[in-house]
Amino acid sequence: MTLVEFATMIDTRIELGVSAQWGAFLRNVEIKDGCMLSSCCGYGDTARGALLSLVEEMRGKRIVIHAMSKELRHEYVVPATLVVGDLR
Repeated sequence: MTLVEFATMIDTRIELGVSAQWGAFLRNVEIKDGCMLSSCCGYGDTARGALLSLVEEMRGKRIVIHAMSKELRHEYVVPATLVVGDLR
């Protein structure tokens, strides 16, 4: 499964930005580690590098979308086979 397919499946968007380096994240998504939530983001020297870092960070982990909303909150396990794929 590609990152774009996964983002579409959980109904969110991939965001890219650059300041000192490229950053990629999924909007309204956090990584769950036990009872702790951390941001779902990746950084790199290029946009593709940031996306690769994001995928590595997420792969095989449980994520939470809309963590602060009782009505919209959902949890998913990210496939261990997640890849960046072709982003054209």
